[in-house]
Amino acid sequence: MLLQLRSRWVQTSVLTVVGVAVGAVVSFLIFAGGAAGTSGGQLFFATGGSSAAGPGSPGQAGKGGLETASVGLPGTAAQALADRWKEAPMCAAGLGRYFQQEGRDETDSYLLMYNRDDQLIGVYLYSMAEMPAPWQRTDQLQGNGGMALLDFEHWGLFVYAQDPIGACAEASQSGS
Repeated sequence: MLLQLRSRWVQTSVLTVVGVAVGAVVSFLIFAGGAAGTSGGQLFFATGGSSAAGPGSPGQAGKGGLETASVGLPGTAAQALADRWKEAPMCAAGLGRYFQQEGRDETDSYLLMYNRDDQLIGVYLYSMAEMPAPWQRTDQLQGNGGMALLDFEHWGLFVYAQDPIGACAEASQSGS
């Protein structure tokens, strides 16, 4: 009985942490996305328990003396290219245009997705460690034409702030 209770507590804890992480990503994409399009705001991932230091200020102490590191996410495809993100050759219908950080290393664990209007619409998170639902295990992530963007087994999660269904409509009509 005690083992089952621990298992339930562990499961509940893991799902809570994943839920909070996904909620934070979606919140950043939705709320910062409006600011990015109007007044130069920036999307970012923050760690360390607080985003008090704000975007672009890694290493500053947040609330409670916790170290806060943040990673800025380019709000437009043009900014992503300027920030040395590399675009996959084809737009994946119903998913968007994938961008990977050039010279990525083992610590990078996400891809950015943009629509035909060059707006950031989502993030593909991936992990080498087994993750609970809604994460899914996959052998590789493929774009259109069968090109492998991630050619290794991993656990992945698509997080969208906008509907990706029409993300490639103009790109596929124009042949790009």
